[in-house]
Amino acid sequence: MKSIPKSEILPEKTVVVDDFSDDGTSNMVKTEFPSVKLITNKKNFGPTFSRNRGAEIVDSEYVVFLDNDVLVRPGTFKKLIDFIKNNPDAGVVGTKIQPEGKEKIWWNMGYEPNNFREAAGYFYGFLLKFFSHSKWLKNRAVKFILNYSDYKETVPVGWVIESCFAMKKGLFDKIGGFDERFFMFFEGPDLCFRVKKEGFKVYFYPDAAVDSLSGHTHSKLKRAVVFNRSKYLFTRSIIFIKRTILFFNGREKSQAGLLI
Repeated sequence: MKSIPKSEILPEKTVVVDDFSDDGTSNMVKTEFPSVKLITNKKNFGPTFSRNRGAEIVDSEYVVFLDNDVLVRPGTFKKLIDFIKNNPDAGVVGTKIQPEGKEKIWWNMGYEPNNFREAAGYFYGFLLKFFSHSKWLKNRAVKFILNYSDYKETVPVGWVIESCFAMKKGLFDKIGGFDERFFMFFEGPDLCFRVKKEGFKVYFYPDAAVDSLSGHTHSKLKRAVVFNRSKYLFTRSIIFIKRTILFFNGREKSQAGLLI
């Protein structure tokens, strides 16, 4: 929150959703940031639900989603919005996220999942059990499975992480926002896939960088369970959507043939 007022441009409206915290977050926001719109959940519904609740009361042309452990830099908002304005095909624009003491996080962006990359992922995972200290193998695995580049170039990607990205509010509403079947994890990639289904691109834009404190409010075990469930939902959802597209494309071709 404290990094937002230092931005080069300020949001028209800042919304904070407190997902049933017990650390005094709501009182802190009310006291230190009285101009912020605060929504307090009656139970922990998860970050996906909270993002949708916050977006419901945003009526501006663009919306930027931020996790609570992300610190924006002075030029972050301006760079994101300018990029969308200057690139009409941009549906989602994600930032470069830098954790404390690290250059990057390898799950910042990635390809659309497919059977070939899934198989390769398991193969690399198997090799890393025996060669866990091999930096070459780790870099090879990460670049092949997840990342397109070395974080220095603007490039269309399959998805970007939900920690910090911008998009047009009208497009967000059109696709129905985040899918709340995802308690957390993969809600960003899922949304990106549906954005591309509407004919837009998803961009990774490293010039609009943010810092991450990498905070966690759930145990490691719970995160692992939720991660695997969300991964299953995401993969199943993509398979269903692709089959639906193929089915309707086939019907259109068949109907066109009947008209000739």
